[in-house]
Amino acid sequence: MADWSFDLDPTPILRGPIGDLLARPWLDKVSLSSIGRYLIPTSRLWAAAELAGTDIDRFLAEAGLVEPSPAKLALLPQALALTARMGRRYRKAEAAWRAAFFPADGAEPADAARLKAIQARRGRTARDWMACRGLFLPFLPGGVRGVHFAIPAPQEMADRYGARMAGPGGLYALPVPLPGVTESLGYDAGGRRWSWIRLDHDDGSHGWARVGTPLGVENPVTVISLHGLAMELEMWNSRLGQAEDMLDPSIRVIQPEAPFHSRNRMAGRWGGEEFIATLPAGAVALFQKAFPEVAALTAWSRETSAAPVGLAGVSMGALTAQRLAVEAKAWPENLRPDALFLASTSEDLLEVATEGALGRLFGIHAAAEQAGWTVESLARWSPFLDPVGPSCLPPDRIVLALGTVDDVTPFDGGRQLAERWQVPDDNVFVRQVGHFSAPVSLYRDPAPVERFAMLLQQA
Repeated sequence: MADWSFDLDPTPILRGPIGDLLARPWLDKVSLSSIGRYLIPTSRLWAAAELAGTDIDRFLAEAGLVEPSPAKLALLPQALALTARMGRRYRKAEAAWRAAFFPADGAEPADAARLKAIQARRGRTARDWMACRGLFLPFLPGGVRGVHFAIPAPQEMADRYGARMAGPGGLYALPVPLPGVTESLGYDAGGRRWSWIRLDHDDGSHGWARVGTPLGVENPVTVISLHGLAMELEMWNSRLGQAEDMLDPSIRVIQPEAPFHSRNRMAGRWGGEEFIATLPAGAVALFQKAFPEVAALTAWSRETSAAPVGLAGVSMGALTAQRLAVEAKAWPENLRPDALFLASTSEDLLEVATEGALGRLFGIHAAAEQAGWTVESLARWSPFLDPVGPSCLPPDRIVLALGTVDDVTPFDGGRQLAERWQVPDDNVFVRQVGHFSAPVSLYRDPAPVERFAMLLQQA
């Protein structure tokens, strides 16, 4: 299986001729086609296999495959067995990782070399399990739907969230206390101290975040970076797209694993599927989990460094960060970010979901209609999902990077947000790229990221 390891820095490659070739709109067409034809359908089959184990009948029921041929059925036992075996290997490595990085009281702590080896094994086993999606390519197309929808009806949404909406602080009131923050043991590599944070929620669940602290820097500036839909870099063991490669090496980087992703993923769902499959409830649930985690990480950052704290988001991460920036007006000052960076974003989440390229690909609009939603009833939830009203930050502390041919988070929505928030022209970077070519353009010319870092360091 392919090995794009955590230690392989893609920056020199993407800043060379290959990057120039990739930072163009053709990449977006190819990416969307590949996502729709291969990645999402095989992810759905992989998720069905997780629930089924080696039970072929259950797999067929979970996957919704339409009468696979005898030749394809003959391939199933091996595909299911290998997927199950890789899953067991990963879970064993994950358990060893937790025991080593978060040792129990009285346990002898592992040394740095041992920790690095345990992390490497966790990364390899996670990647190998995720890559088992490729085993299900022979079963495509087969009528596989990439998303197993479970959209609640409008009345169910009202019943589920009505009391919270009417309560103090509204739908996204921060819990008291915030999730507990525990930093793991760590090791040094590549000029940084690598550790992880476990966020403990009152319901017994955990959030996770990777921390890269620059060595030899006292009171480093911190950036909390929120990733996009299905971008599970912790599970793919990939450095491609990691925030630290685009930021000044003196900046501490915290990268949370989003709700419904990576170790927060629900069994039988691919990473991020729950967010898509239950909209608009999925967005509310993601925000309700993510906002307290970001607030707790911000507080921890201020406790461990006297320097400013910035919040950055890409795609789904940007949609999360921009709504958080509105909610944070009511938060204590120490929980608010000092600067905000939004890449590939739009101010209308439901428009992104129903009319954006990925929303059309997933068929969200039709699924919502089938669940009883109309344009009017969906619109009633927009004030709880979009960055309605002003940000907690002054306009000159906000930076946006937008692509003119972005059809996933439509460009016009991002531009309208910049205008409504009165973000200075110097802080709005517009390039002729799409949703998937945009990250490559940031590697090639990190001017938007550098502008954000400069504003943050001056805060």
